[in-house]
Amino acid sequence: LWAARKRCDEGIELYRKQSETSLRKSKSPYLLITPKFCEKTHSAKGKAREEMKVVIIPNKTREGTKEAQKRAEEVLKETKTEYEELKLSEEGDYEKAEGKESELALYIGGDGTMLRAAKAALKMKAALSGINTGNVGYLVGMKAEGFEEELRRLVEEGFETEECVVLEAEAEGEKKLCVNEATIYSEELKEYRVKKNGEVIFESRASGIVITTAVGSTGLNRSAGGAVLEKELRAFEITPLCAYSKERGSLVVSSEWEYEVEFEGEAKLKCDGES
Repeated sequence: LWAARKRCDEGIELYRKQSETSLRKSKSPYLLITPKFCEKTHSAKGKAREEMKVVIIPNKTREGTKEAQKRAEEVLKETKTEYEELKLSEEGDYEKAEGKESELALYIGGDGTMLRAAKAALKMKAALSGINTGNVGYLVGMKAEGFEEELRRLVEEGFETEECVVLEAEAEGEKKLCVNEATIYSEELKEYRVKKNGEVIFESRASGIVITTAVGSTGLNRSAGGAVLEKELRAFEITPLCAYSKERGSLVVSSEWEYEVEFEGEAKLKCDGES
């Protein structure tokens, strides 16, 4: 088993070196997709309360957030839990936000807040939990009404984490973290090719392609005809947008690998709906 693992590790390292070389030599524009991981919480006996540090990430444009934040801070004070509010950068970039390493990132808002807060949580190596003050709250953990008792259990009794696969998209030297999906698209049909280890595994002439995580598979991916994946799956799904080729369907691939997307000319990139 040790020898097999060693050969596997050597193969992955060789692939990374080959991939970096091919990217430098490639004349076509490309997008590199890399797996990352974030953690969501649920109540359970686990991390000791005296070790707990919480960072609060509020969406202050949402009605009800200010009140929910005040109630959350009262619980944290009562339980003598150390906390602070996340400080955003001047550009409002959550990935560049200033925050100490914390055990728990508590976001207050809706699903959009969760998507942005996950980027800050990864940087701070924190698990995620949330209070829903948005319209849908499909991804948010606690309801705004009566969340105090559940929050108290989280900080007093501890919690267990559920790991979710997210992806990092790199284009022209710039990296973006995507919790739901990375979308590459243009105003005209293009031939998109997705490569794994230098070999084409997916090809489609389309207006664009969506590469989604399991968590994000219920969004744009589903609207484009892709399948809904179980959130626990360590997988990405590749789905064409308005395909005009023989490869019209989606492809589910392992999230353990890096993937390269090639196309001719120019295209735009959005991560979780943001350019």
